[in-house]
Amino acid sequence: AHHSPLKIQAELSSWEAVARFTEMNLGIGFFPDYLMTENRYPNLENYPIDLPPFEYEICAIHNKEEPLSRMAMEFLNQFR
Repeated sequence: AHHSPLKIQAELSSWEAVARFTEMNLGIGFFPDYLMTENRYPNLENYPIDLPPFEYEICAIHNKEEPLSRMAMEFLNQFR
């Protein structure tokens, strides 16, 4: 497998921001298919791409200054 770092031109904090920029003709968006449901972005054309699966880490995050509640800890422990 090829493991060189990706060249990232911009990092956005929201898939919705990617969709909105794409809708404004500011490039081509690459985002999850759920953004195309329920005609949320009627001006976008969907071009499904058959990509091989890739691995990435999904993390749960929280403010380290605040302790997690018992319920939050129980939820996170379901994934261990």
